[in-house]
Amino acid sequence: MYQALDFLLEARIRDFVNLTNRFVDTSNLWIYNYYNSETKSFHFDFKERIVPDKNICKSAIYDQAFIDELINIEEHENASVFKGNMVHYVVCGHSIEAVKDMTETLMQSLIRAKRISSRRMEVISEIEPDVYLVQNHLNDIIEGNYGGVVVLDLTEKFGCDPVDYTLTSKYIVNLLKEYRNKCLFVFTYSYNYLEV
Repeated sequence: MYQALDFLLEARIRDFVNLTNRFVDTSNLWIYNYYNSETKSFHFDFKERIVPDKNICKSAIYDQAFIDELINIEEHENASVFKGNMVHYVVCGHSIEAVKDMTETLMQSLIRAKRISSRRMEVISEIEPDVYLVQNHLNDIIEGNYGGVVVLDLTEKFGCDPVDYTLTSKYIVNLLKEYRNKCLFVFTYSYNYLEV
């Protein structure tokens, strides 16, 4: 999606294309409207990553339960041509960076075991409590990532009370129920945030 946006913006800069709303709507490039607007907001932070082939975190120190799960995944390779997600994961660590590295390592094991078919990882964090009230395009992000992984950081935004997230939690549960067979969901949070 970001690559298509980059191509579109480059074409506009070089005057190769005259952009209209019809072109953006037809291409389903809804992110273009957010890129060009200072008033529109996703109500969350959104990043897209492509997980590399090689494991760069091989020498990292992991919890034994996480190592056992990685071994279990690789020992039980999917022999079927059909892909699906029997489980979704909750990953927690002492920093957001550690959690992202663990999720990347988990994805690499799942790809080697033929459990997921895409290296694409959508990371959604800094979720605002009112995300369920607005057009937020979470459905579009998930639908564009079939076969991949959607990471939802469940750490509440600074200054917000956890109670404010009650309806947002129900909204996320409904998304999980709707798309649970289309992509893998990984829910993350930081241990350090809980200790404060």
